[in-house]
Amino acid sequence: SDPRCPWCKKMDTDIMQNLKGVDLDVYYFMNPLNIRGHEDAPDIAKRVLCAPDKVKAWKEWMLLGQKPENDGEACAATLQKHLDIAISREFNYTPVLLPDTGFILPSTLSSTKFANFLTDTKYINQPHLIK
Repeated sequence: SDPRCPWCKKMDTDIMQNLKGVDLDVYYFMNPLNIRGHEDAPDIAKRVLCAPDKVKAWKEWMLLGQKPENDGEACAATLQKHLDIAISREFNYTPVLLPDTGFILPSTLSSTKFANFLTDTKYINQPHLIK
């Protein structure tokens, strides 16, 4: 996810508001894109990664636009690890969803479509497509 990506924000807001109470673990990997309009995305990503409560920091950023109150510098190496994953998989866009089914979903989905995807039997127990 890119903390400046409008599609990521829209999808996160939808998922956070509409999938409450659903047994779903979401793990975020920061992929702040180096594009116009996202110039401060790496700084925000480092701040989230350095926050004592990363989940709270991410939610406050995505839902309220509140930057974590740290400089993020201690997490530059952690952010680089996240970027290395994106680079190795050639993810030069956001959002990218990687459900444990193994399918790569390179787009935004509504919470309803995402929940349907996770329970659709044609995607469950299929060979993993992530290489």
